[in-house]
Amino acid sequence: MNEYSLHDIQDFLKIFYFDSPSLLVTPIPQGEENQNYKIEVDDKFYVLRVYSQAHSTTGVRNEKEIEFELDFMDHVRQKGVPTAIPIKNHFGRQVSEILLNGLPHFAVLMNYINGKEALAYSSENARLMAIQLVNMHKASLTYGYSAVRPWPGDIVRSGLTFYKENREHIGLHRNELDALYNQVAEGYKVIQSLKLPVGIVHGDIKLENVLFEKNEISGVLDFDDYRESFLLEELTRTLMHDLDSVDRNVIRSGQLGVFYEVFRMDNNISHIQLRQMDTFLKARFLYDMAAYSKNGLTWLIEDIFTDLYIKKILLS
Repeated sequence: MNEYSLHDIQDFLKIFYFDSPSLLVTPIPQGEENQNYKIEVDDKFYVLRVYSQAHSTTGVRNEKEIEFELDFMDHVRQKGVPTAIPIKNHFGRQVSEILLNGLPHFAVLMNYINGKEALAYSSENARLMAIQLVNMHKASLTYGYSAVRPWPGDIVRSGLTFYKENREHIGLHRNELDALYNQVAEGYKVIQSLKLPVGIVHGDIKLENVLFEKNEISGVLDFDDYRESFLLEELTRTLMHDLDSVDRNVIRSGQLGVFYEVFRMDNNISHIQLRQMDTFLKARFLYDMAAYSKNGLTWLIEDIFTDLYIKKILLS
């Protein structure tokens, strides 16, 4: 963050009556799309979230979408999911506008949540994350909404489409992946016939977006990828978020069973729904393999195909 940006932020914070000589602004490096800053004023801490001008997937960014995001955060917080609480500016609004380096952005000031990001999955933090996913699923089913941002398809349809469009790039293991494609296509027919539950999903649950403190989850962060989808998509993205990493991926770290155990124990997640998990996982795998092939990462594909957990769960 350069001095010009720092001056912009300090000037912007006056709409929250933050005009103290003790005001400190520190960039938080975490986050690939939006910018986050830790704000310290008079021994109190906050986080300023500055949104990118356009969402990386939808290409759209507007105040209504952010207000929807904050409203959903409030809803799940009331159901037991720890989320940040927005601070209203002196106009009584949660979403503000800020100029950074001369460019307009939307911004939200929130309370600071104490906690640290886990460096790798363990049985305990996998269990805690699974419980929060169940809580979010329950909350989504009781959340009343009339419209939500458009999104380019659920993960199964996206996986099938992307694989078909990029099959020409695939050299390694094409026969196995073609067979997997056929399995996913058949599984998608079953999913459509079952009419699995849909709702608002977080869309980006991973270790970087969860804070832990005293062996508990203290905060779930970054709801910017919220959308309406199958509730099982949330679980799928969590299980396979970093397929190229052993430590930061649930499946490759061997913690998949922990998630299944938690979901089986919850009465709102039916056995029929869980049985379709296989199709969701394989669709995500197809998408990733096509993406890696398209980008020439053949060494990564070979590494993943030799992984024992991948073989057992996705390639059996």
